[in-house]
Amino acid sequence: MPAEAHRFTHRLGARDRRFLAVFACAALLGAIAVGLLLQGHNETLTPPGGHCVVEARASIMGGANYTYCGKKADFECAHPATTSSSFAEQCRRIGD
Repeated sequence: MPAEAHRFTHRLGARDRRFLAVFACAALLGAIAVGLLLQGHNETLTPPGGHCVVEARASIMGGANYTYCGKKADFECAHPATTSSSFAEQCRRIGD
């Protein structure tokens, strides 16, 4: 048996099991913390300027939907990247 394969014949020791348990707990706590920090972080639910527009256009991986809210929506409506009638209608609606 090669020397490298010899380590696969031994069971994990108590020290190794403790390390893996601590590592798993730390990973779980980190995932929970990230989940709590990102909870409710969605700009489309609470638009900063009170209005949003959604533009569908080509991107690197094909089509993509871009959501603009507030001042960014005003800028995109003034300088549209597409000639979509639905995007123009959204811009007219927020202009009223």
